[in-house]
Amino acid sequence: MNHKKRIIVSLSICIPLILLTFTEYYWQQISEFAPPLGITALLILDIWVIGKIIITLVTIIKKRRTLSFNLILPTLIYLSTFIIIYINPSFLHASYYQPKIVYRGCYEGTVNTGIIRFRESGDFEYLHSGFMAITTFKKGKWEQSGDTLLIKYEDEIPQFVGDKLILTEDKFIKVVDDSLVSDRAGFYRGYCKGLN
Repeated sequence: MNHKKRIIVSLSICIPLILLTFTEYYWQQISEFAPPLGITALLILDIWVIGKIIITLVTIIKKRRTLSFNLILPTLIYLSTFIIIYINPSFLHASYYQPKIVYRGCYEGTVNTGIIRFRESGDFEYLHSGFMAITTFKKGKWEQSGDTLLIKYEDEIPQFVGDKLILTEDKFIKVVDDSLVSDRAGFYRGYCKGLN
């Protein structure tokens, strides 16, 4: 394969990988199978890039006596893509450009995880990932009155979260018909801890 084709191939692998990484915030919002497909595509491209790094490094070692910039460029493209993605600079993710999160919560069940985010802009997000990574995403607006968080959804209310939560120091307590629902399936405050 000539140098120009090698450069085009490296760009055609690395650009989609960077775009998929950047847009992860958006494709997680598509319910059902989009997130598992996105994650699968990311894994395939990651493995492909790692393989290409190894192959291009071997090529450089074999042709070290006649090195040229065009020979080295694909390796530089693969390596820089890999470094950019896995050093994980926040600017590479679309979520970095979203309004700041004021409160966040997580529920970790046996085979499912729920994440709630209350943003500074008044936006509310609920992402539920279940069996086989099938997801549900709900959006809405929220407002706070004392320790009570009121949520108005764009469409149906997810039963798991409800539309009214009491904020405590360490968790969110669901309120149904002005009664606290003290169940084991509550959201704790903060990031998910990987308990499931």
